[in-house]
Amino acid sequence: MDESSAEDHAAVGRRWRGVPVAVVAACLALAALGGVWSTLAPLGEAPDEPAHLGLVLHLADGAPYPAHDDLDGQVAVERLCRTHMTSRWVCREGDEAAFRVHPASAAPPRPERPAAADDGGRAATARPNHMPQHPPLYYQGASLVLRAERALPGPTWSLDRELALLRLVDAALLAPLPLLAWWTCRRARLGDGAGVSAAVALLGLPMLTHIGSALNNDNLLTLLGALVVALLAGVATGDRSRRTAVLVGLAVGAALLTKASAIVLPPVVVVAYLVGGPRGVGWARRVRGAAPSLLVSGVVAAAVSGWWYVGVWARTGQLTPTIEDARLTSELRPPGFSPDLGAFVGRFSTLLVERTWGSFGWFTVSLPPLVGALATVAVAVAVAWALHRPPASGAG
Repeated sequence: MDESSAEDHAAVGRRWRGVPVAVVAACLALAALGGVWSTLAPLGEAPDEPAHLGLVLHLADGAPYPAHDDLDGQVAVERLCRTHMTSRWVCREGDEAAFRVHPASAAPPRPERPAAADDGGRAATARPNHMPQHPPLYYQGASLVLRAERALPGPTWSLDRELALLRLVDAALLAPLPLLAWWTCRRARLGDGAGVSAAVALLGLPMLTHIGSALNNDNLLTLLGALVVALLAGVATGDRSRRTAVLVGLAVGAALLTKASAIVLPPVVVVAYLVGGPRGVGWARRVRGAAPSLLVSGVVAAAVSGWWYVGVWARTGQLTPTIEDARLTSELRPPGFSPDLGAFVGRFSTLLVERTWGSFGWFTVSLPPLVGALATVAVAVAVAWALHRPPASGAG
């Protein structure tokens, strides 16, 4: 084997179908980490997991997607809550202690754990479910998973086992994130070093691991958002192909059909197309050059998701109605309260740091605030160093 062949062989050894092996390993590691965490995190302790589960069960039983104020809680979900959860605030009713102890020795034997429909599990409770405020894409997909599982031969699965399955599916949704991070850097004309670093860095976000292994619609939104960012990285460096514009529209539309908070994406699309315009020309010319691609993306996104919001508006007069409006009113304002911008910024920044690094979705078990603060400072310093570091030779 000559020297050239040896170098080629070494290069193939470091890549798998054109992707660095480290990126592939990061995808597998994120999937494994999410899968393990999904079995360790107490059932239902993730934010709103019981409510997410209730809507999925409703759809899995063959019912149509409910209006935002037309879904009640279910006996099966509340039963699972009281059997497995320890934090009082999750169940909210009937408990005076902050925590309830569930020793392993007191766990119901697996063969005796009830399925969703057992013992009146489908019956409604007095507590409403606010999840139908969200668009249907994630929940309909999750319900298909349960329908497929229930169509398999064999005994009926218990509800806690079905929740475990849904958690594993959600962990799988985030497995491609390292690959998308690497592809984003590649489309931005950065070197493999930056791409591999971005891919591996995802393993260091504890909240991503937790949310990614719990039942919620954020997992699909995160995946679609990462796809949009990867596509726009190429747009910002000059990609004006119609194919990319269509893909951007499909990804943004699917994100909007998953969660209304995806409304942050369309402005980012506009900025990317303007930034990626010809250099040295005025903004008017940039706008004219970006208009055809923006029109294609906008039409596709509207076709994918617009029907949902138009229908909701026609029924309710609002784009994103929620039953929370009736609960979160000014009557909850403490006596003597007055808005304070400084207090809000301080509280917001503190919670952002704690929820990112120290609170693993199980809010009653958090790392000390100092740990989160130090992690945030370390990341800020690393980002600043990376932005000011001279580009590696051959990058781009």
